[in-house]
Formats: sequence, structure tokens, C-alpha cells
Amino acid sequence: MFSRIVCHLFIILTAVNVLSVNCFHNIRSTGKDRNTGSGDENIRTFVKDYKTVLLNISNKFTSSERQDYEYADKIIRFNAYEMNFTLVLHHDRSVLSPNLIVTMGRSAWSGGRLSAMGLAAVFSGSVMGEKGSYVYGKLNGGTFDGMVQTKNEILYLEPLSKYSSEIVNGSNQICIIYKKADLVDQNPPDQFKLKENCHTVNSTGMQAPWVLNSVRKKRSRTRRAATFSHSCSLHVVVDHLFFVGVGQSSRSQTIAEIMYLVGSADHIFRSTDFNGDGKGDNVGFTVTAISIYPNETVDDYKTANSIDVYDYLNQFSKYNFDDFCLGIAFTFRDFKDGVVGLAWIGNSDVYGPPGGICQTRINLSGKTFNFNTALVTLNNYGSRIPSYRSSLTLAHEFGHSFGSIHDSAADASCSPGNDLGNYIMFPYAADGSSPNNNIFSSCSLSQIYPVIVNKGSCLNAETGPVCGNAIVEAGEECDCGSSGLCTFYGDTCCVPSDVVFEVDRPCNFRRHQGKVCSWKFSPCCRQNCTYIPASDSHKCAEASQCKQESLCDGTSGECPDGFFLLDGIICAGGKKACKAGVCVESICESRDMHTCQCTGVDDHMCMLCCRSGNSTKCQPAHNFGLLGTFGEVLYQDAGATCYNNAGVCDKKHKCMLNNPDDVIKRLGKMFNEENLEDIKTWLANYWYYIVIAVLGIAIFIFIFIITKKKLDNTHVDAYRMGRLLRVTEQANLEKERQKKQLEELDTKYTEKIQKVKEGAVQREFTEAVSRLVNLFPTATTGTIADLCRKCTSEDVAVRLLLVKGYPIKRMVTYDQ
Repeated sequence: MFSRIVCHLFIILTAVNVLSVNCFHNIRSTGKDRNTGSGDENIRTFVKDYKTVLLNISNKFTSSERQDYEYADKIIRFNAYEMNFTLVLHHDRSVLSPNLIVTMGRSAWSGGRLSAMGLAAVFSGSVMGEKGSYVYGKLNGGTFDGMVQTKNEILYLEPLSKYSSEIVNGSNQICIIYKKADLVDQNPPDQFKLKENCHTVNSTGMQAPWVLNSVRKKRSRTRRAATFSHSCSLHVVVDHLFFVGVGQSSRSQTIAEIMYLVGSADHIFRSTDFNGDGKGDNVGFTVTAISIYPNETVDDYKTANSIDVYDYLNQFSKYNFDDFCLGIAFTFRDFKDGVVGLAWIGNSDVYGPPGGICQTRINLSGKTFNFNTALVTLNNYGSRIPSYRSSLTLAHEFGHSFGSIHDSAADASCSPGNDLGNYIMFPYAADGSSPNNNIFSSCSLSQIYPVIVNKGSCLNAETGPVCGNAIVEAGEECDCGSSGLCTFYGDTCCVPSDVVFEVDRPCNFRRHQGKVCSWKFSPCCRQNCTYIPASDSHKCAEASQCKQESLCDGTSGECPDGFFLLDGIICAGGKKACKAGVCVESICESRDMHTCQCTGVDDHMCMLCCRSGNSTKCQPAHNFGLLGTFGEVLYQDAGATCYNNAGVCDKKHKCMLNNPDDVIKRLGKMFNEENLEDIKTWLANYWYYIVIAVLGIAIFIFIFIITKKKLDNTHVDAYRMGRLLRVTEQANLEKERQKKQLEELDTKYTEKIQKVKEGAVQREFTEAVSRLVNLFPTATTGTIADLCRKCTSEDVAVRLLLVKGYPIKRMVTYDQ
């Protein structure tokens, strides 16, 4: 308690000058000075090599393309690296909440009014002809800003105008394209520096989840199921510098940039396994509100004149974000020392410093603040930061909000600095060129998960597709489940749901290893995860009546369609004709006639009948020379309707009419005069059989009535009453048991509260640390104590120590 009081007093004393500069929030720096220059100089600050391309953007396909891609909203064609690319895109609004509200000045839009705001500028899709490829980005006029992932390469497209203000004729329609491998490394290990953070100080060292002082209690926490996704609702605030410098004073372009940045960070979070259960936890973000400040004169604009990054975040934190998981500010201000992001750090200890997700307003020195806030700028030393790198910065600040501090340079497992690169929570902004740049380290995961458990009460739970359920769903190339399940099935092509330290995302092919398909899901894929070449003449589908057999063509893992037979070729025994490779068209239709149902002659009712031209006469097909394969008369299949849909054909090609008059005629034929005479003769000769049958039926009825009365006696009533009494007794016993259990829980709760007041809880914490120090002799006492403060139980601390690589002490007993 004393450490918490000291920390809060320090905040109050420094709030007037710079509110808690180092106590709760953390910064991210690029670690490298740059000066403004020409467009080429600005680009080469981030990219070693790039090309310029002119895009051909349209809404229409060619006739040959339309059959497979009718769903697309946009088509982009360009040539680069001696290849022709065709991007097939559709609108992507997955990060926008259905209840989105946009405000700009004194105007507000929501619901149907948002349709006119250009929210359709963000797209996702694929590269035509590239199975398993992925495209994500935004359109702005004649340019595209986003990522293109193929089986062999990851490419980035960006407008040239982002890096050069010297616009010449047509240059505002030109894009630059570069490979992921050409990104410049901005992370020299020798420029690492660590900020001190007060967030490591805990007031009691123990968790008390039932006391949430400043954490919102909108709903009780529920056990996470694999079929649920959890979303952190965002209130995005855009300042006038971002609106002008990035959004180019366009409301729709500003919102598109926000959607792209949040969407990219959302992809990283949702594929991360925070709790170590072998599945991606599907924890991400939805934009619920967007506030745009178009100029400095707008009312209630708190950050208009904030130049210092700390002052900017402190002023921004004065807004009310109680109804949101996080408030995030986007700016284009060039902060001192190359800082590109800043955030308040979340804390899993509810007694600890305020900050991070789901934090409500608190009062400091007579002023109220929301510390569930963060900021990101796209300007660094006068240069525009590439969008993909900015999305990594945003994911980094989100990591702080979820409780992660910077990865320590002293821990090689969390800051390797090797060819795989450093992780998201490295102090300096990553360029995205290394595999580790877009995933969280084990250190970050161990800090984020307790925050989600203890403070994630405001995360919205929704049903949706999940990586790891062994079902290939939207956005997945494959899904073999967890590592154990993938090994059991022998699938080495697909990245398991619990693998986070790979270049490729879970539930996608291991493309960086040259694996482009999965033989478990694709019929034209080898067990080495490559396409079966056309030279193998591998048959993947049998021939049908209207289509030849299908052979793998070596360009995809999917089975291509076989060659179609000519339309009009007879199939189904002569009753139908082929059309577009399917035996579906009636033989009458293929001969420019109409199919009909014959009436009049009973034998014709179940025959296949046609009507020519404008004629009203329906005739059997053989009258037009249409016969079966062996020259037989064509009949309809059993069960087909006949006689103008009034009957059904049976197996003998007879029309069974559903007509009451027809039933009466059948009965009349049964009881004709000849049959009636035979019945009279039989009754005259064998009348005694009738008498015996009637007497037998009467005796049977009499016995049944007597027996029924004997059975319905008091024994049945007694049995029913006995069962009712037993059920009532069991209910009373259960009621007493529940009452006793509630009394015991109430007593334990009172004792627990008393222990907290008397300081006994600290002794429990000390005992737990002592046990773990004895169990893990190679781990320092400080490391174990820090884990115990952050974890929800001693079991969780043991698992995290094992994950970090600390060996457990071997216990040996000897029999005497």
C-alpha cells in the first residue's frame, strides 16, 4: 500500500508541469535522425530499392475473367518485376463497428448517413492466378496503398505523392512498389535505450479481482470459448495536422487511412495466442467512434497547441473515453527525438497504477483524466512514415495499452537482434522486413495475458471464425488445428494455430519454405506441399457424361475443370443434353422445343413429351424422332409429375392420379355384380365363421375392460405419491446443501477481507515466492517475485517459468 501511495503522490505533484513523464507511459523512437529532402531521398530513407508503376484501376473484368471473379468490387492491373499483376479486390469494413459514429466539428454522421462518406476505400482480396495470395490496402483516386503477398514474395505499393511535394503532371497517379526484403533496417542494437517505468511497482503483490477501483464493470468476465472473438472498441481522434498532411483535407481519405492502419494492427493481434492454449485468441479491435478536428479553431480541441509528446498525451487524456476500451490519437506532428508513439501502460494489478485498456476516469489535483489512451504520428524527422511501418507502431502502442513493457536488450530470448529481427515491443520502430517484427515475444505475452484476464471486462465478445478449429474458413488458406493435431495428421504444409514464431501467419501455408498448398486439402498437391506438375498427368476428377476427366495442371493445388463436351450432346439415356459441361438441359429444349405433359391417352401420360414452336399440342418425343440410346421410347423417371401435375408416374410408367373420382371408380370395379354374387354364396356356406368371430371379439372386449379396472387401483396412486415425496425430499436436501455452501463461502470471503486488512495476504505471497524459489533454483528471487505479482495464480507462474526456460528442481526420494 505504501508504494502505491508514494507513486500516486508523485503523479499529483508533477501533474501541473508534465503529468507523470516516466511513471506510466512509454515511448517509441526510431533511433535515427533524418532530414527532409527530395522525394527519392525521402523514399530511400526507408527503402533500398523501388520501382515506379502506373496502375490500371477498373470495375470490370474481361469476358474470360468474369466467370471466376464476379464478386470483385475493384480490379487493379500493373506490371512490375517482369510480371503482370491483376489484383481482385472487394470492400473490407471488418474493423468498423455497425454502430460507428463519425463527428467532424459540429456535424455528426451515423447509420445510413455514413454511406455517403466513402467508407468503401479499404479493400482486401487476392492476386488473380495466385492461389492463397492476399492483398490488403486502400484506394485513393488512381493509386493504391497497401500490401501484396504472393507465394514467393511480399510487395508494398504506395503513392509517390506521399514522399514528394513536387507534383508534376500525372505523378499524382504514380505508385512506388518495393519488396519486403528491400526495407531499410532502422534498428541498430547499439542505439537501444530503456525508460524507467513506475508500472513495475505493485501495491500489494497480490491480485484482488473482486475490487476493481477504476476498472469498468460493464459485464462479468466469461470463460473464453474457441468460437468467440473479443474486440477492443476504439475511439479514434484525428487532429488537424493528420487531417491535412495525411488525409489531404479529405474526410473519406482520412477515414480510409485509419481503417488501413487499425486493420493491419488488428490482423497481428487476432492471430496471437496470448494464453498458450494452442489457438489464436482472436483478440482485436473495432472502430466505434471517429472524431476529426479539421482546423485549430474547433471547439474543445485540447491538443491543438501541444508540441511536446508528453504534453500531447496528457492533454489528450483529458477527453472522456469511459465508454470505450481505448482512445487513440492520430497526428502528423514531428515530435522531438524521433518519437513516433506513446501510450499509458496497462497493469494487471488492479491496485497498481491506472492505465491501459478498460480504464475509467480518475481525479488528480482536481482534474479528471482517462489513461486508456495512446497516440501515433506518421511524421518522423520531416518524412512521411510508410503505412505498413506505421501499423507496426500502432500495434506496438496497443501492446503497451494491453500491459507489455519494452523488450529488454539483456534478454536474448525477447530481443534476439539476429537475422530473425526483434519483436513488436522493441523500443525502436521496426521496419517490418524481419520475421519477428510483426509478432509478440514471450516476454510480452506473459505481461499481456494477465491484463486481459484481470482488466478485460470491456472487451466485446462475438462469435466468428477461429484459426485452430480444423475448419478452413474465410481468410484462411488451411486449418490443421494445433501443433499436436497437425503432427497427428502429418500436415507439414500448414502453419498450426499455436505457432507464433514463423514468417507465415497461422492457418496459412509455409510459403517462406516453398510450401504453397496442402495435400490434406488440395487434390493436386504433393506431400512435399508443392503443386503436382502437368507432366505427371495426374487425374484428380473422373470424366462425366458432359465433361472429360480432369488432370492437374501444375499451377494450383485445386483440381481444374475438365474439357466440356459440346452443348447439345445427348446424355441421361437420351432424355437430356449437355450444357456448359453439365447434363441438365431437356432433350426437347436442345431441339428448340418445349417440354410438356401429355394428356388424353393414358399410355402417353408418363412418356417424355414435347411441344414444337407456338403449337399448343403436346406429343410424345418419339413423334419428333427423339428416341433413347437403344432406340426405345423415352419415359419420364418414376416420381415425375404427369397429367398437368395432377398425378405421379410409377415404376411401370403409369400415371397415378390424385383424384377422388378415380378412387371411386376403382372401388366400383371392385364391387361389381359378379363379385357381389360370389360374396353372397360364401356367406351362405360359411355363416358360422362370422358368428364365431363376433363372439370372440365380444369376449376380448369384456376381458379387457375387467382387467383395466383392476390395474387402475390405489397401488398406482401410491407409487406416484411415493415418487413425488422422494423428489421433494431430494430437492430439500439440495436446498440445504446449497445454503450451507453459501454460508461457507460467505465466511471465507469475510476471512479473506480480514486477512487483507491485517496484511496476512502478503505472507501468502511470500510463502508462494519461497516455494517457487525452492522449485526453480536457477531463477532469481526478483524474477519469481515479479511473475507472482503479475500472474493470477501460483500455477500460472509455474507455467510461465517453464516457458521462459527455467528448469524445475528434480525431487528424489529414497526408500528406507
